[in-house]
Amino acid sequence: MSKGQVRTPVVLREKLKALGNRYAADILTVLSPQTADVVSTYSWEEIVDGILSLIGVSRPIEKEEGLRTQAEADYEGQRKKLISGGTLYETMSKLVSAGFVLAVGEKKKKKRSFMITRDGRLALAALHILHEITDDDTEVQRAAKTLLRFKNFIQLLPAQEKFIHEVGDVRENLMIQMPPGSGKTFLAMIVILMALKRGERCIYLTPYISLNRQIMDEYENLFRTLGYSVIRLDGMRRVSKEELNHADLIIAIFENFLTSKLRNDKWTKDIRLAVIDEITELNSSIDEVSVYNLGSDRSTRLDVLISLLRPNTRIITLSSRFGHTEMVSKWLDARIFRPEARITPDEYIVETERKHVRICSSDNSHTVIIDVQDPLEAVFRHIESPEKKSVLIVVGTRVRAEGMARYMAENHARQINMKLVRNTIETNDDTPAANRLFETLSKGVAFHHAGLTPDVRGSLERLIRQRVVRTVVSTTGITAGISFPLDIVIILVDGALINRITRSKYLQIAGRIGEYYLASRGGRVYLILEEPSERFPNTKSLAKVLFKQPLQSLKPGDVYPQLAISLLNRCLSKSRFHDPTKLKSEIMDVISRTLRGTYDKEYIKRATQQISKLIKWLQKKDVLQPDGKGLYLSKDARIAVKVDINLIEYIESRDVIHELQESSSDDDLIYLVLKFSQPQSIRPRTTLPSQFEIELMGVDGPSDRYVNMVGVRNRIKYQVLLDWINERPIKDIIAMVHNQVPNVAIDERDLRMFVDFCSDIIQKVSLYYLALKEEALSERLERFSNRLKYGVKEDLANTDLFNLRVPSAFREGARILSREEARILADHGYRTIEEIVRRDIDHTKPGTARTRFAKNCGLDNNFAKSVYRSAIEYYRSRREID
Repeated sequence: MSKGQVRTPVVLREKLKALGNRYAADILTVLSPQTADVVSTYSWEEIVDGILSLIGVSRPIEKEEGLRTQAEADYEGQRKKLISGGTLYETMSKLVSAGFVLAVGEKKKKKRSFMITRDGRLALAALHILHEITDDDTEVQRAAKTLLRFKNFIQLLPAQEKFIHEVGDVRENLMIQMPPGSGKTFLAMIVILMALKRGERCIYLTPYISLNRQIMDEYENLFRTLGYSVIRLDGMRRVSKEELNHADLIIAIFENFLTSKLRNDKWTKDIRLAVIDEITELNSSIDEVSVYNLGSDRSTRLDVLISLLRPNTRIITLSSRFGHTEMVSKWLDARIFRPEARITPDEYIVETERKHVRICSSDNSHTVIIDVQDPLEAVFRHIESPEKKSVLIVVGTRVRAEGMARYMAENHARQINMKLVRNTIETNDDTPAANRLFETLSKGVAFHHAGLTPDVRGSLERLIRQRVVRTVVSTTGITAGISFPLDIVIILVDGALINRITRSKYLQIAGRIGEYYLASRGGRVYLILEEPSERFPNTKSLAKVLFKQPLQSLKPGDVYPQLAISLLNRCLSKSRFHDPTKLKSEIMDVISRTLRGTYDKEYIKRATQQISKLIKWLQKKDVLQPDGKGLYLSKDARIAVKVDINLIEYIESRDVIHELQESSSDDDLIYLVLKFSQPQSIRPRTTLPSQFEIELMGVDGPSDRYVNMVGVRNRIKYQVLLDWINERPIKDIIAMVHNQVPNVAIDERDLRMFVDFCSDIIQKVSLYYLALKEEALSERLERFSNRLKYGVKEDLANTDLFNLRVPSAFREGARILSREEARILADHGYRTIEEIVRRDIDHTKPGTARTRFAKNCGLDNNFAKSVYRSAIEYYRSRREID
């Protein structure tokens, strides 16, 4: 480090000290000219007069007779008070020494004058922001300043400034269209803060858990400090109805909120403001509905959700630009905020020729020939000082992401703080994907995909934002919603990505270099076509679409049968009897208010016919039964709806459900759970809609090959569940699946989601039988649901050990016991929390019960003491409640 670098912090500290003096801000304010005025010099008398004027004390007008008035005497007293003690002179001296003020004239002479310097004006501008000198702020300005203080930002970004001055106090629907990383979320939080101050309940809706996590990380403490309760709803932790009913702000995934809204849950009824992040999710990714993708289109779910919100809730949408924005604006009756100025990265097309690689800028202003045959290596040669750059490589599949990460680790390894990585990324025998990640991280390279658990992905994303990890290979999942401090984005358009890549998707990927980072550091995007296709025969055809094609308008997909049934359930829950015509009309009212329904009249005709067929089918299946007062739900169907079993799935599986007995085997229960669609949607996918759904949507049935494949994969899923509840290690279960389906990657997060879905289904069937007063069978199903949830044998099905919350070494907050830890405790005689608390109490023996427990329980000594403390806290809280 050079001598100048050593001195810089010292100089900065001295300057800050000068600004911390009592009259520093006042002196600089007096000396600072109005905008566009010439910088003038001021005498001591003028400075003193100016400071007094700032506090509302003005020099009185002198009388001609020369006698001092009382006002003049009072004023002179104020002057003497101000200049006595030397504080004012000392402050001025320090401002001069710091370079904020220039002294003109000889030292200690009365005629000496002072002038503010450029550094002084910059310092004053910073002080104005920090101390909020303006006292006539609007509501939106006050909210912005609250957020600025909390985020420790010095000033707003240009687009945010424009929003504050042009949009003002938002009381209508609003669409905010800004590039990634330009501060959209900050603006949304301004609107939320204003709404909360008016007593309105708010919800912030996102498509991804990672976005929820980032928003909670950045803003939860602020809202809690201001006295507002914040709840996160995305399946990462259990949230009670009581918490939701009393929350001021809910951060939720689209689908979680939609499920609650369709159930008419009480907490969803008084939401006054909804922020919808990534409104571009309204654009369907499915070109043609088929038996293989039926029900998987989330654009339809978002479309219906907004339709349900629209009548009574103010809506703020956040997104980058998309085509025909005015259509969506008209649909929402929303104002558009869209700053014109945009900063974009430099774009390059990478083409492999015979013995070399050509890299050409998208505007043809720059072309370089590099004498290598590997396009990726050519890119790294093209990058200036690549060892100083943060790089994201985007590929199409998990397997490719991991393979490319290993390649980069071997050929472009980087230095990394492994101590920080060890303290951040949790690895053990239950996390094979995280273990593989740790191997590449040891050489400074990470991979990122949906097979990593949310906790691991969250930890990795924090390391990327902190620039600890500088090279990342990812599937497109990382490209949604979150901006990172990246210098380079390389898109490898492989066989898996080539049919999914669009201009909108490209802009989303390129947008991971946030606009704020682009403005300060710049950025580049390199496009490499690895596998040409009929759609993109060469790189130029690909570049033409991704770089220049007009943006697509948003077009959601069709309402699919299970979503239509959910809309029907919502209507049926409002009363006992229903007129078929009114029932259809109420459902169609929601569909007609969707974006798709507003602009596609043929869709409305088709949907009307489908709803009519759906109601007739339910009548045919004796789920909707006639009465003199209209149609009503059968008793069993009404209970199914109440416990949140979809009616189509109930009809398809009710024979199996009604055959269940208390003595039903584990095989019987696994067979039941695999009849539901949610477990089938998890890798390896085995989705197969019912014959009624296929006919209703008018799509072709599945091929024999696909039906056979589903049968094979379901046998694998059956074995996964059997191994899971018999406590087979996770790594062995995943290895078994890899051996049976080698071309489909399955990782720990897939397994966790699979067993969670299965546990939830059995829990619903348990509640179904509880409502039918069959308590013994309900308890049997409850035990099996616990086994699926925690992956334990029958002897731990009723344990309360999983209610304990123990400290996590890798993230804030607490975690539950692992099934291995629970098994160790059970094998050492501690099967309940009460046994942990009471078993080692023995006043005849030396030491404490905690010490004896730590010695006897089989766990690590320090961890055992944490478990004991958690057990004591839980036991006491339960006794207080009882």
